[in-house]
Amino acid sequence: MPHNQRLFSLEKAKESRKIRPSHYTKGITNRINIKSLTLGELEREDKKIVETFSQRVKDEKYVKMLQARKNLPAWNLKKDILNTINQYQVVVVSGETGCGKSTQVPQFILDEWISNYNNEKKHIEIVCTQPRRISAIGVAERVADERIEKIGNTVGYQIRLESKVSSSTRLIFVPQEFC
Repeated sequence: MPHNQRLFSLEKAKESRKIRPSHYTKGITNRINIKSLTLGELEREDKKIVETFSQRVKDEKYVKMLQARKNLPAWNLKKDILNTINQYQVVVVSGETGCGKSTQVPQFILDEWISNYNNEKKHIEIVCTQPRRISAIGVAERVADERIEKIGNTVGYQIRLESKVSSSTRLIFVPQEFC
């Protein structure tokens, strides 16, 4: 190759610098772009979440997914897990791979909050750590599927340069590097 010949053309270099849409672009949400909510707005958002979920539990897809969730080992310990979480400030949940630690326990907490919201009117935000970024995304997507909703609604994730969260997000999955 002659020493004055370029390996890459300038057109290709300019083209590679163009911003291209990501496969994650559609429907992206990010808390950085969300204005801070007032206490009243937060309460309205919480009520909306509770109302939406109360309609969703009647959905045939949700009922099917709930049946599948009930087959996981964690489901049998739901009451014990929730009692322990309510009793202690720090709880470590340990179990075999696939038992429902990451997908079910956060949903137990979220579902309990939803079912008690009309009595207690407390606000909740659940953060669930995962060992890697890809795990945070995968588990968040799985939990959103189990709840028959799109990622970024009540279930979301936040990784280094990407997030799928909104003002409705109450359960967020993050890699351990965030903690």
